[in-house]
Amino acid sequence: MSAAPPVSLLLHRGAAELWPAVVRPWLEAGRGSLSRRLVVVPTRGQALVWKQRCVREGVPLLGVEFITPGLARRKWLPTMPTGRPVIGQEFLRLGLRGLIEDRLAALPESSEGEAFERRAIWQSLRSDPERALQALDDLLQAGLAPQDFPRRELAELGRALVAWADRLGYGLGPVQAIAAATAPLAADTPALAADVLVLGLGAENSGEFFNVAALVRRCARATVVLPAPALRGGGDVGDEERFDEAWVTRWERFLGVSAEVLESERGEEVAPRMSFGATRGDEAELIVAQLCAW
Repeated sequence: MSAAPPVSLLLHRGAAELWPAVVRPWLEAGRGSLSRRLVVVPTRGQALVWKQRCVREGVPLLGVEFITPGLARRKWLPTMPTGRPVIGQEFLRLGLRGLIEDRLAALPESSEGEAFERRAIWQSLRSDPERALQALDDLLQAGLAPQDFPRRELAELGRALVAWADRLGYGLGPVQAIAAATAPLAADTPALAADVLVLGLGAENSGEFFNVAALVRRCARATVVLPAPALRGGGDVGDEERFDEAWVTRWERFLGVSAEVLESERGEEVAPRMSFGATRGDEAELIVAQLCAW
């Protein structure tokens, strides 16, 4: 199959237009077909909400499977040539501590200059290995190779950690996902599904980009629906808006298409409303009730 399936990229400004404009037509298009079709949503709770909506509206789900980004990985992993298991976080932390200690032992004692600065950085990494591992994970999930890391020490540590896991016969999850999303596919690679609908993943799900992208390129057709970046007056663009815009741009570049904005049924944005609950449980029930009402 080709590197990218026939795709469409849509942006929505609210949840109200998703059912009539995207979800229901997509499900109805497969009515009566036994083809496998996948819907990727951010959480299991959202999957339950959409399933309940289908039951209430009488829309059949034959051949349709709702999955989260984590489950998307399980779909594409068997198609990888190596299929190496992913090393667990506890073992990664253990390896990271050992690698940091090795680097510190190799550095000369010094109270000034570059040697002193490098030693201070490695000591900082040793003092909080959990944070160091999270920083490495974030950089890898952003699509950076260890040699592209912003600091020399992080680049050195990243390369050493990948090599250490490789010697043990394991892989790193983000590295595998990047390879699955970007490496050329063999012409005879079978499609994992006839169609996939990626629904509502926002910039906060950026760490799952390669997991989902790897699944998308292994499906015959794909529809990706993302939240539209917020538009604010005054001309000032904050970090959140830049992050949202970068998220959309990332999908545009991967899919090779331009995003189109969905309009609400009345051709205008749906007015926001606020709901308050005494507890988190009450708030969750209010959210589910509102989603079901839409």
